Amino acid sequence: MYDPINAVAWLRDKLNEPQLISSLIAQWIGPLDKSTGHTIDELMAARWTLGVKASIGPAGYFVWTLPAARH
Repeated sequence: MYDPINAVAWLRDKLNEPQLISSLIAQWIGPLDKSTGHTIDELMAARWTLGVKASIGPAGYFVWTLPAARH
């Protein structure tokens, strides 16, 4: 069962530095033969809650990053 608090915490923990979007999705969903039971919709909800930004990283791949802290 989806737990939005755990999904947000999981994603926040993963984004201590920019991460490949494809890698995050693969980790969240799991391999085909060992699905985690999570869905992409759940991950996207956590993304929007955190205000995660998508951009192109230095290697030319799409990455997610947490927004800069506001002072």
